[in-house]
This record gives sequence, C-alpha cells and structure tokens, in this order.
Amino acid sequence: MDAVGSAPLLSVIFGMRPLAPNLRGGSGGKAPMAHALIGEPISSTTPTLLVVPVFLTYIDQFSWFARRFLPMAPDDAEHAQAPM
Repeated sequence: MDAVGSAPLLSVIFGMRPLAPNLRGGSGGKAPMAHALIGEPISSTTPTLLVVPVFLTYIDQFSWFARRFLPMAPDDAEHAQAPM
C-alpha cells in the first residue's frame, strides 16, 4: 500500500480515536459509530495484506509439490521437448 492509499485509512482510524472511548458526556451516541469506523479498516486490511498472500503462497507450493508426482499430459510432454 502506498502513502497516497494509506492516508485516508489512517485519517479515519486516528480521526475517530477521540470519540471511541466515550470520555465526554455528549459523545455517547457517536462511540458505536467510531468503533465501527475504526474496526472496519483494520479488519479488512489485515486479511488482505497478511492472510491472502500466505494462502496464495501455500497454493503455489502445493502446485510445485503436485507437479513432481503427477505425470505430464501427452500434449504437455511435446511442448516441453520442443526447441524454442
């Protein structure tokens, strides 16, 4: 994520922080909205940046593992031996 893309995300998180603890008497109605606006970017960014790449790495490693043990199709063998 570049700096331009992360600026709105960080501004929402840090902008809602004063409302979230509900320290003032009048901010009680706004605290649930602040919790949602802080939690949503965190809960959607974490899987996107951490879980998905790890999952795709496991799929890639499995394909290399399976390719070692599964025989090639006849048309794949012809392409593998053809000079380029």
